[in-house]
Amino acid sequence: MKLLRVTLLPIALAALATTVSGCGPGNPLNRQAVSGAVAMDGRPLESGMIEFTPHGREVDVLCGAKIRDGKYKIPTAQGLPPGKYLVRISSPVADNSKPKGDFGPTPGPRPNIERVPARYNTQSDIIVEVIDGQANHFDFQIRTKSD
Repeated sequence: MKLLRVTLLPIALAALATTVSGCGPGNPLNRQAVSGAVAMDGRPLESGMIEFTPHGREVDVLCGAKIRDGKYKIPTAQGLPPGKYLVRISSPVADNSKPKGDFGPTPGPRPNIERVPARYNTQSDIIVEVIDGQANHFDFQIRTKSD
């Protein structure tokens, strides 16, 4: 019985160490860094969000990043596994216009206004493919006016 305890102790300690350290390899989903630039009407988008939603059944990881001064970056640790993704871009701003009509002494907060056209967010059909070992740099040109 004593031999059994001595043999099981190292195994139990190794299992505990693996569990505490997060277990498995450092990148089990093969996440890839993703970066790029976003411009609206030819100028860098000052602020906003970009979202990558899985397209199809290849992957099931949703990811997003803040857009600052026209750039976004998702590091490998939070990145996307290889596969196809639907891209949505948004840039809401506060509606500071005065409400029309009589709403009493203090009207409530107004909803934000989305500056990015629906075809780039709620109605987006933009698909990108994240590829293992590639740069995965995606730039987007948003147009608010039609030609």
